[in-house]
Amino acid sequence: MLLENLTGVRVVRAFGKEPFEEARMDRAFAAYAATSIRANRLFANLDGLSYLFITLFIIVVYWLCGGRITAGAFQMATSSPSSNTRSWRCST
Repeated sequence: MLLENLTGVRVVRAFGKEPFEEARMDRAFAAYAATSIRANRLFANLDGLSYLFITLFIIVVYWLCGGRITAGAFQMATSSPSSNTRSWRCST
């Protein structure tokens, strides 16, 4: 609809029907604004929920491996002598 107004096609056909066309544009822009606000609210809520779940996951990992970390049984990034790659080892 906006493209029609920019190209002038609707201008020629709408000559003399300005109130009708203005109401039509107002409805279209109001629908666009409502959809945009709804999408922004959804993404704002999803952003907060993703941070919550990431934080909960970190807490669970610390809770499950915290004892091993403090006991020194969880070795992080130990090098293997055969190659220069790093690996994770959890000795019990």
